[in-house]
Amino acid sequence: MAWAGPSPAAHHGYCAERSPLSKLTAVPAPRQDLSSEELRPSYEPEISVLIVNYRTPDLVLRCVESLRRHAGELPMEVLIADNASGDGSAERFREQLPDCELIEHNKNLGFGAAQNRLFARAKSAQILILNPDTEILPGAIQAMRKALATRPEIAVCGPKTCFVDGRQQASAFPFPSPAREFLNTSVIGAILRRIPVISSWLRLLPAPTQSQKVDYLQGSCLLCRREAFAAVQGFDEDFFLFSEEVDLQRRMASRGLGAFFVAEAEIVHQQGRSMELAPIRNYVQLYRAKRQYFAKHASALGSILVERQWRSFHLSRALLLSAMGRLGSNRAKHKAELHWAAWRFLRGEEEQDA
Repeated sequence: MAWAGPSPAAHHGYCAERSPLSKLTAVPAPRQDLSSEELRPSYEPEISVLIVNYRTPDLVLRCVESLRRHAGELPMEVLIADNASGDGSAERFREQLPDCELIEHNKNLGFGAAQNRLFARAKSAQILILNPDTEILPGAIQAMRKALATRPEIAVCGPKTCFVDGRQQASAFPFPSPAREFLNTSVIGAILRRIPVISSWLRLLPAPTQSQKVDYLQGSCLLCRREAFAAVQGFDEDFFLFSEEVDLQRRMASRGLGAFFVAEAEIVHQQGRSMELAPIRNYVQLYRAKRQYFAKHASALGSILVERQWRSFHLSRALLLSAMGRLGSNRAKHKAELHWAAWRFLRGEEEQDA
């Protein structure tokens, strides 16, 4: 793999006017015109890899090492944004990844905003958005590049994602809707989900040999066309964390720009590692992002009904798991805390960090 070194201005601080995680109605960060040709330097590697870090330096180092091993001689640049981790991440990247471009933010901008700033500095016509908790396997990048090259109607593609033990994760889905949320979180839905056609409608998980068009892909590994990402102005920075990739692909789809699941490409994804940093806060943030998504893409009535169903779901789960916790199950007690936090948030109460 041919690596492009960092530019002289790589290690600069960036401060955007972005409200912290706990504020939903935030003043958005200043947005750049992502379609501007002035943002495209003259040197162009064939692919730009964008990674956002927040207190996961070991995972980032492992992710980049997998790129070194399996990208072959593909001309590539790797850009890393550190979202004010404050744990020595940036220092480790400067020392151990001198051939990667590092951008340091002096506050946590959120995933989408940090990705947009990396995109503005990227040089390639193909953009690979990677989570830190991923590892690229042999042939994955090549297979995804081939999919983009042979399907001009596709804006973004993604691989089969697997757990460390080799089990396949769900990575391709239909767009969320109030009806799907109801069936996924209700007692009636639990019964109906046993019907194959309903189960298929709720969650699309292609078999390993079936490459196909899908509504949207899991955001852990996305290979995007630069012009498609720029056409929709990148990630909506009002999404601090979670659902930003769903919104991105929904806006692409509205322009006729599709998503494609590439079964021949495979990565390892340590799903859930971000949750471990602050489980209660991040679980609440998951529902904050889902609320934002439905407020943006569903009707007012649909959004109201979804929230009512969520409150009912979390209250019933919290009560059941709390009872199990009192019987001695620590796992149930932990899960109950998550559901109580989500229920309080949806009722308009402030959640606690944990």
